[in-house]
Order: sequence, then structure tokens, then C-alpha cells
Amino acid sequence: MFSFLQSLALLGAILCAPGASASPGVAQGPRVLVASSLREVAQGLDAQWQAEGGEPLVISTAASGDLARQLIAGARADLILSADIRWVLELRSRDLLTEGSATVFAQGGLCVVAPKGAAPGDSFRVEWIGAGEARLPLPSSEAVPLGRYAKRWLESIGRWQALEGRITGVPDARAALAAVEAGAAPMGIVYLADARRSDSVEILYSVPPDQAPAVEAALGLPKRNTVDGAGARLRELLLLPAGAHSIRSAGLEPLQRPLSGEPDAGSAAPGTHPSVLGPVLWVSIKVALAVVLLDFFPALAMAWLLARRRFWGRSVLEALVHLPLILPPTAVGWLLLLALGKGGPLGSFDLLLTFPGAVLAGGVVSFPLFVRPMRAALEGVDPRLESMARSLGLGPLRAFCSVTLPLAARGIGAGVLLGMGRALGEFGATVLVAGSLLGETRTLSMAVFEAYQLHDDRGALQLVGVCGLLAFVIVFAADRLGSAKPSPPSGGTP
Repeated sequence: MFSFLQSLALLGAILCAPGASASPGVAQGPRVLVASSLREVAQGLDAQWQAEGGEPLVISTAASGDLARQLIAGARADLILSADIRWVLELRSRDLLTEGSATVFAQGGLCVVAPKGAAPGDSFRVEWIGAGEARLPLPSSEAVPLGRYAKRWLESIGRWQALEGRITGVPDARAALAAVEAGAAPMGIVYLADARRSDSVEILYSVPPDQAPAVEAALGLPKRNTVDGAGARLRELLLLPAGAHSIRSAGLEPLQRPLSGEPDAGSAAPGTHPSVLGPVLWVSIKVALAVVLLDFFPALAMAWLLARRRFWGRSVLEALVHLPLILPPTAVGWLLLLALGKGGPLGSFDLLLTFPGAVLAGGVVSFPLFVRPMRAALEGVDPRLESMARSLGLGPLRAFCSVTLPLAARGIGAGVLLGMGRALGEFGATVLVAGSLLGETRTLSMAVFEAYQLHDDRGALQLVGVCGLLAFVIVFAADRLGSAKPSPPSGGTP
């Protein structure tokens, strides 16, 4: 036993050692942190770097704020390309960037888009944005640059107040575009560069530069690097004419100027925001209870089929049932987005960016956790007891309800609790399908993510504490139910 523990400790030391992530004998290129909306720029830069004989770049993409917080936490990188200049200013103010390296390198614009083929025939008018009861998908106006740019533009044309109550939160700029592509919203405000690359939307209106704040991207060289001198050379390549070609190919316009100024007060500094615990907790509970109603009977029927029947293709069916348990939730959400979107098999139900859509997403992801304990409980009941009840004149359904169901009740209850708990914690699929609308679709998990985006660590910790308490209670109760021995049937042998 001791030698086994020694082997585990040695393996852990090897895996955690500096440079352990690299395969033996394989050189690692410089590490570049890239905002999701600037991915194509980084790919062009990678081609330039390799053309000079360098190793392929190690490119990490995420939201600008997430990348900056990784550097603040101590991560190493050779270059950061950010779509939010506020975070580059914040990094510079913390003395995490090389002196004089912070530079604005590209600019873009905003536009209004509609799904392909659904654009109105008349000339576009700004009054049409969010007309009627339609939702407008936008990221947070406090944490995501697109949301901030769109808010300022809508305020300048007098449309923000009319739309504020009908804005459905999405994680980032790409998610806002995806919502329009899927037909979840009749219109959307996105980056002009993203719209030009999409084959599924039509550009209705390009926002004039004098009406909206400057949409700019900035770069910086982190002091904690991975390859000495690589960051400076990458910066030079991007600012050369060949780099300008990469920037234009991504739908942006090259721009070179030193980044000046200081971060806005509260832009990236830790702060607190109004508590949303009450509304998001209530929505989470409603979603979880609705998922129980949606999944219970189909899950019970599937558990019975897998427990009591042997047929060709049973293993295939079981694998399909458990796919949502293994697939990443975002993959499940993307598939649901395709199915529920315009042209999809379920598009006529109009469930995107709605509470029923949140319930459906939670139900699909939670379904395997309903089925597994239910199946185990049914397999633990001797089928001969049900056969005896049927020999006494009970029909199949009545025998199942009178004999099998009571004996398997604890395991079935454990399945309900686990499935409900999974629905309470669901995020990836739900945010893609239903968005994040306070009081309607924003759940606890979405609120945690948004508090993190807003750098509200105190609020995030409060929400995580509530999530942890709920999770503990649910798992503890499910374990007690699942491990308890069922009482013998009346008249049976003790």
C-alpha cells in the first residue's frame, strides 16, 4: 500500500512539474492570450510567426476579462490581445505589462443584424430594434465590451430605456450573434466584423462611428512570459503591413497608437453590485421543479425498459440516454440551439430565450441522473413479486404501482433529487438556449458567472455558498434515500 501511495506521489510531482504539460521532445511556441472576437487575428499572426520558422503559437481564447484575471492571478503569457481596452489599462496599472507595450492595434464597428431571409424589405429604422415584445440578446453592459458599446449607442438614440426590460443576457459577443443566427431574436446588435463573417445573418444597419463609442482592440506584453523576446517580436509582426492584412481579414481596420489613460473607476476593480439572490433563487427552484415534472414519467419508463427488458439495441439505447451526462453541457446546448432555431425540427415551438427553453435544456441535461438511480432501484425488486400480484388478478400497470413502485420508491426518490439538483446547477446548455433574463431565465449558476464577470467576488461567494448548501442537502438526502434498505412487503419474511 505504501509503495502504491509513493507511486501516486511521484506521478503527481511529474505532472505538476514546470513544463510537464509539454510532450517530451516537442518544442512549445510562445503563449498568446486572445479575446474570442479576435481569434482570426491570432490565427493570422500564428501563420506569420511560423513563416519565420517559429514553433506554432499556443493560443488561448476566452473573454477579455477572463484573460486579464488569469494574468492577475499569476499566469504566464507572451502577448495578450484584448477586445476591451479597460482590462489592458488595468493590467498596466498593476505593473503586469512591459513598459510602453500597451497599444491600440485595431478598430471596428457595430451593426444591427437579422436572420438571413427575415429582414424587412423597407429601409431600416432604429425604432424597429426590439419592436413589440421581441427580446434583444446582449451581453452584460458592465462586463462585456459589446454590451457597453451597444448600451451607449442605444442611449444616444433614445432607445435604451424602452428596451432595458427586454434585454436577454448572453455570455459574449459570439453568443449574441448565435442567437440571431438561430432565429431566437428577430434582430440583434453585434460587431460588424462578426456579422460580415456570418452566412446566416443580414446586416440591416451599420452604426455610424459618430453615434457609438470607438470599438477598439489593444495588445500588451506581459512581464511574466514563457519565451524571452517572443512577445516583442509578435507585437512587431502584428503592427507590420503583413499584420495589417491579418487584421483586415478578421473584418477590422488596423490602427496604431499608444494606449493612454487610466482604467475607469470601478471598471475592473473588485466591487459589489445589487443582490439578485432572491429572483435567481426563485427562478432556479421553478426550473428545477418544472424539470422534475418534465422528466419524471419518461425517466421512469426508460428505467423500467432498461431494467426489465432485454432486446437488440439495448446497449445503444442506454448509451444514447447517458450521452448528456458525458457530453459537455455547451455541446448539448449547441445541439438544442440548432434543433430549436429557425429551420430546426423544433423551431415552430419558439422556445429560445424563454423560461420553457430553460426547462427543456435543464431536462435534457438532467435526464440521465433521473434514469440511473431509478433503474438500479427497479433492478433491486424481484420481478416474481410483480408476477405473483398479476396471478392474483391485478393488471400489469396496477401490479407495478402496487408492488414494484413502493419497493423501489427510495431509489426513485434519489433519482428525482439528483436530477433536480443537476437542473439547479445547470449552466452551459441553459445559457445558450434560454439566455439570462433576470426574473425569467437567470438561474443561480448564471448569476455566479455574471458576478465573476463583474469582478464582484463578494456577490459570487454569496451565490456559491447558496449553491453549495443546496447541493449538500440534495446529495445528502439522495444518498440517505438510495442507501436505505426498503421495508419487506406486508406478510413477507423479515
